[in-house]
Amino acid sequence: MKQPFLKRRTSLIMSLMMVAASTQLTVLGNEGAPSEDKAVEILTNDQAMNTPAYSALVLTPGSTQYDVNFAWYSPVEAGNQSYVRIIKDGKIVMTQEGTITDVTGTYANAEAVSNKVTLEGLMSHKVNVTGLDAKTTYTYQISNNGTEWSEAYTYETKAEGSFKFAVVGDPQIKEGQYDQGNPEITLPESWRRTLQAIEEKDVNFIVNVGDHIEGKKIDGAYKTNELEYEGFFSAEQLTSIPYAPTLGNHDINYGFKYHFNIPNEKEYEIIETFNNTNDEERLEMEAAGNYFYKYNDALFVMLNDSAYPCDSPSNYEAGLPVAEAFVNEFEKTLEMATTTYPDYEWLFVQHHKSTRTAAQHTCDYDIQSFVEAGFEELMDEYDVDFVFGGHDHVYTRSHALKDGKIVDNGEDVLVNPDGTVYFTFTSCTGKEFYDIYSAKAKVNENFPLLQDGSRGDENFKAGVLPYGINVAIQNGQSQYSVVEVTDGEVIIETYNQDDGALIDTFSIKKTKAEASTIELNVPTEKVNEVVEFTDLDCMDWAKESIEKLATLGIVNGVDENKFMPRALIKRGDFIRMLTKTMGIKAEAVDAAKAFGIVTGTGENKFSPEGTISRQEAMCILARALELVNLLPESHTALLGQFEDAAQVAAYAKEDVSKLLALGVVKGDGQTLAPTREMTRAEMAVLIDRAYELFLSVSSK
Repeated sequence: MKQPFLKRRTSLIMSLMMVAASTQLTVLGNEGAPSEDKAVEILTNDQAMNTPAYSALVLTPGSTQYDVNFAWYSPVEAGNQSYVRIIKDGKIVMTQEGTITDVTGTYANAEAVSNKVTLEGLMSHKVNVTGLDAKTTYTYQISNNGTEWSEAYTYETKAEGSFKFAVVGDPQIKEGQYDQGNPEITLPESWRRTLQAIEEKDVNFIVNVGDHIEGKKIDGAYKTNELEYEGFFSAEQLTSIPYAPTLGNHDINYGFKYHFNIPNEKEYEIIETFNNTNDEERLEMEAAGNYFYKYNDALFVMLNDSAYPCDSPSNYEAGLPVAEAFVNEFEKTLEMATTTYPDYEWLFVQHHKSTRTAAQHTCDYDIQSFVEAGFEELMDEYDVDFVFGGHDHVYTRSHALKDGKIVDNGEDVLVNPDGTVYFTFTSCTGKEFYDIYSAKAKVNENFPLLQDGSRGDENFKAGVLPYGINVAIQNGQSQYSVVEVTDGEVIIETYNQDDGALIDTFSIKKTKAEASTIELNVPTEKVNEVVEFTDLDCMDWAKESIEKLATLGIVNGVDENKFMPRALIKRGDFIRMLTKTMGIKAEAVDAAKAFGIVTGTGENKFSPEGTISRQEAMCILARALELVNLLPESHTALLGQFEDAAQVAAYAKEDVSKLLALGVVKGDGQTLAPTREMTRAEMAVLIDRAYELFLSVSSK
């Protein structure tokens, strides 16, 4: 499906300027766009010639699998608004609007960059759509003014549960260059072929690890070349398959900022390096583009390591504190992601500069500085399962690594590995390929550590792989990978683009205790005399539950006389109360993780001292009940009786509805307050209701 603006324009964007549209949700009635549930005429491709001009239409993942983000360009005269309308079965079910902000600083092509002639006359539109249904085919249209609508595009949400996504490395579209593995075709054509192959794999979305275009260097930094972006956006799959971009060192320009509409962005503090202090655009973009999103039971975190804290022995020592500042910002992003979405089984990190590689960038000083500043230690602390990188135009896969040590035997199928597996993905377009043991690697006598115990470039160039590398492949072919996430397993298959050959397969399995192996010992004997706290006035709804659990030793007061019922419950305390109720005898958080009740552990990941929202607590309790076959089928219709049902997060709806069906959750009759932090009194009532259920299957 062609985009009309692309078909009609005779030159890319030589006379256009850019304005950005950020997202705001509004549901339109009789003014502007048509109201919901109104039948709408869907234009065919031929009819769409009279629709508004636009280009560079691309989807990106939204915050969850029920959301999707949109971005596109239009000429300034086409309108100054941003609308997306979602159509199902011929009727509009949702319309969303964006707002406009002015932007500058992009270039039409390499010649314009060289002459410092910035591009004018375009608008960049961004709109987010939330709350879509699973396993549904939607039609969507975009508009620059709310009255003229584009041709129809299709977006399909997949079923809940297992899913697939693709991974692509370094498209790096460059003016006039051809695929080095297939010199008959240009880089844009190679890119289109890669995405066609990916589309045939029926993936849910695409993950990129950086460098979308080559760009053109000006004063040492790569600037936006919109002619190259036109080649990138010529792949029509980008209008139907969400694409999760990563900032690479070729992307530190405003083109990335205005082309992609990323979710949950967490900007870094501005960090000055030895080569960015006089470049406002570079400073801004090296601190931008950090974001996260959740898809089913997997959490994805993008970390922007495009900056260069150093690049040689002469500035390495000065660059190490700079790298530490970036790693501190990485930690803030991971903390925000895992706190926002604590309910996940798999954690993927996508970044650009691979720290476990085997080609031209293996000995780079900037990568060394990130490693020595604690990048990989951070992956350990957060129990990251997979780290996806690019930059080195080679394919590598590491062993599972923990504390810098190999913790597997090199198998292609790992079961419950206590470590992180690092991937480097080669170019998906054949822009260029770097040799393993590359003679072009930096001269560096200290980095990396090699498999023979030595360090540095000399033995590496002589044929010794870096420590931790399990697989290294350079076959001079454009490649892509497909990742399948099923219940308890991730399978990664890597293919050549040209002939479709499978070149590597790897998987990790996570097992958890079966319900039949769990022995509950729900406490029934009173360990305390009758407890009467003095601060339960006006707490008639919770008083009986609090005192009952206190006599059983499941909950405690803050002292002999006070319970502090209105105080917020800590996450770790909630887990301790739950495991006590179940009679699981082990350290609470570790035991809960082992049984799959929670998916995190440790100070940084699970945040035991932090508070917990009501819906988070409900999800954890639902998993505990499911573990012993006490959870009923989904009853999502029950949510509709509450005024704030729309506030229940997509990931929590099914669990909350099941607890409603059990009578464990009741709300106040009108609301559920799912996002409000849980109090100690609310915790006691929730645990007490579950207590009777656990008691029915207890071995005591």
